[in-house]
Amino acid sequence: MSTIFVESMHSRRGLRLGVSFGILITISYLALMSAGIIVVAGAAVTASVMVAVSNRNFGGLTGDVLGATNEIARASSLLLVLVFLKWA
Repeated sequence: MSTIFVESMHSRRGLRLGVSFGILITISYLALMSAGIIVVAGAAVTASVMVAVSNRNFGGLTGDVLGATNEIARASSLLLVLVFLKWA
């Protein structure tokens, strides 16, 4: 179960998750300016919804759900990048 991996990211008061999220926001901002922050937020919301659905239906995360969440969050972020590039 991938629940162990997710729980380890939340240990130490979320330090690991916070550091990785900070690095992600910084890189996204440098690459896409303010649109990068919106793209990251969209991917984070997508991933959060997938985790909530998995917890409700399966009682945790499996490796397949973690992989599917990764791919769906990636697709949503790429779609948001395309939207912002078209408008820019």
